Amino acid sequence: MSNFITGSMTMILSELGEKADFIARRRRELNTLWHQYGNTLTQAITQTKTPLHLSINCSTDNGLSFWLFSHFLIAVRPDANFNDHRLYYRLETRENQPVAGLGEARLGDDGLLDGAINIRQKEAVLLHFLHQVRPVYDLLYQAVERGESLKTSSFEQLFHQAKSA
Repeated sequence: MSNFITGSMTMILSELGEKADFIARRRRELNTLWHQYGNTLTQAITQTKTPLHLSINCSTDNGLSFWLFSHFLIAVRPDANFNDHRLYYRLETRENQPVAGLGEARLGDDGLLDGAINIRQKEAVLLHFLHQVRPVYDLLYQAVERGESLKTSSFEQLFHQAKSA
């Protein structure tokens, strides 16, 4: 009986060890892709000659974020679920309170964002990001052009109106 138990345990350990190695490798790969995307986006934003008025937020606890006009935070965060490949773009207050969801993307195991954008290509990554945040600039521009005060609550309303239009 002891040979049976030892043989079974060896098989189970071997199988679980292979599965654990596979899971760990994939997690490392996904984490590496997330960091590559973050580096590419950060470089693209900081190296662009166009004044976007974005500055890097040094707190990277929950992902990647940029201050917009030193007032709003544009955050890019990976989904918190295990092995989830989704990235979420959202507008937040200074206190990291969500104001509005701006969009989402999928980071593939192949290093492609939404199945088409190579995360190593700065211009393509920047263009994708700008498409996500464009509504924020549009709404801020409208408010400033009209001379209107823009509270978080009114911004949320304006954003939802623009999204449904």
